[in-house]
Amino acid sequence: ESFILATEFLMGTDARKMSKSWGNAIWLDDSPNDMYAKVMAIQDESIDQYFKLGTNIDIRKIEEIKSGKNPMEIKKELAKIIVTELHSETDAKLAQENFEKTVQKQEVPQDIPIYQYIGKGKEKIIDLLMKTGLAESRSESKRLIDQNGVTIEGQIISDATSQIDIKNDMIIRVGKRKYILIKM
Repeated sequence: ESFILATEFLMGTDARKMSKSWGNAIWLDDSPNDMYAKVMAIQDESIDQYFKLGTNIDIRKIEEIKSGKNPMEIKKELAKIIVTELHSETDAKLAQENFEKTVQKQEVPQDIPIYQYIGKGKEKIIDLLMKTGLAESRSESKRLIDQNGVTIEGQIISDATSQIDIKNDMIIRVGKRKYILIKM
């Protein structure tokens, strides 16, 4: 005898199937901050599916949570529930605060990873992004720059061939959530 269990398939943050190469997956071992931010990035049309397949919330409670709220408020509640279930309530509250500060208010986070720079003081931006781990390849670096996704000290970098004067305590930001602090 064979038994088959059929369930819905939880889609990625961009409503396609979750895929490592597409970068649209939410991993069970993601940090609370990353998990919260990824849930906030899901398509509005996927909110119901994430509540049903990604939480242990009763279906009647889901309708109660959603009533009278806009999609942003609903996603914040969803993200808080998911992070609480997989980490803790404290982690969920801290992740929400971090998201609101860094993404919504575009403040620099307190706990930026530090990159100890050893070099001559000038560096091609593409190479610097790869060295610091903010990009995995030259093509990813170029794509990020072309999309105006790289800022140094608050200035958008728009030329992928530019050379950067490296300074102590320089902050590099890629996208909305990736930061690095340069120490010389």
